[in-house]
Amino acid sequence: MLELLSLGALSKATLRELVQREAIEFDYVHNGKLVIYRDKGQFEQARRKMDYLVGAGAAQQALDVSACVNLEPALADAGPLLAGGIHAPSEEAGDCRQFCLALARVLRERYKVCFSLGTRIDRIVTEGRRAVAIRTSGEDVPAAAFVVALGNGSVPLLSMLGVRVPVYPLTGYSLTVQSVPGFTPAVSVTDLHRKVVYASLGSRMRIAGMVEITGMDESQRADRLALLERHAKEVFPRAGNYTAKATWCGHRPATPDSKPLIGPTPYGNLWLNTGHGALGFTLACGSARLLADAIAGRTPTLDLKAYALTR
Repeated sequence: MLELLSLGALSKATLRELVQREAIEFDYVHNGKLVIYRDKGQFEQARRKMDYLVGAGAAQQALDVSACVNLEPALADAGPLLAGGIHAPSEEAGDCRQFCLALARVLRERYKVCFSLGTRIDRIVTEGRRAVAIRTSGEDVPAAAFVVALGNGSVPLLSMLGVRVPVYPLTGYSLTVQSVPGFTPAVSVTDLHRKVVYASLGSRMRIAGMVEITGMDESQRADRLALLERHAKEVFPRAGNYTAKATWCGHRPATPDSKPLIGPTPYGNLWLNTGHGALGFTLACGSARLLADAIAGRTPTLDLKAYALTR
């Protein structure tokens, strides 16, 4: 838990530096996060956990039901369901897709980075214990160092080299609706009982949740989307136009201990940055900084052993 917290803090600081330097727009807000609890016993457990995290440097506070509604008036309809909440005022939110598109544009225009999108990777070409090229559908691409950051796709590619990566796809769903001013939460809200997250992104509200073990099945299950919509209407019944929702289904690349895999492989110049589960955007910039430092021979800010393949 503390290792994820440390990586998250590094990631937040790195993201802020990047946004200031490159002026990237992605509906970025410093709105805090509120985790709401329906069960009094769970809430008390969360308070004890919060005390531990606060002792480790986290900024959090426990709120009773009235304080939760006071902080986030859009929870007024859900008030009778709640037992309390844990508020983390320093948390932030943003649209990860917009971030990636804006960052790619900066990399192309300012740093002359070349992207080969839609290119099939067949295998990694090696000589001894070093990688020498990526064999693609069109050509071999040589490089001094290689980073495998393919999420679930990391598994089959690395298995060709005899490298076993403990990553498995956990399927999740999301809905996105147009916000209704006054009824959409300004604070990011996590309903722990339902395992559903609500985040305002500009004029939209993103509702995400569910975990299914279905392998790499790409199909969206209508019953799962309907259940997610029912959960949303239970907490924020007037927050958006649920009849005009956009739906999504995707696969979170999860590891057994929920920590990502960042660092070297048995091949000297082949590196990992994968297995971030549901925390991909949360940990992205910090993971990249750690790995860039390691590849460049600088001392990383955090101990890479905590995220190593060999842990």
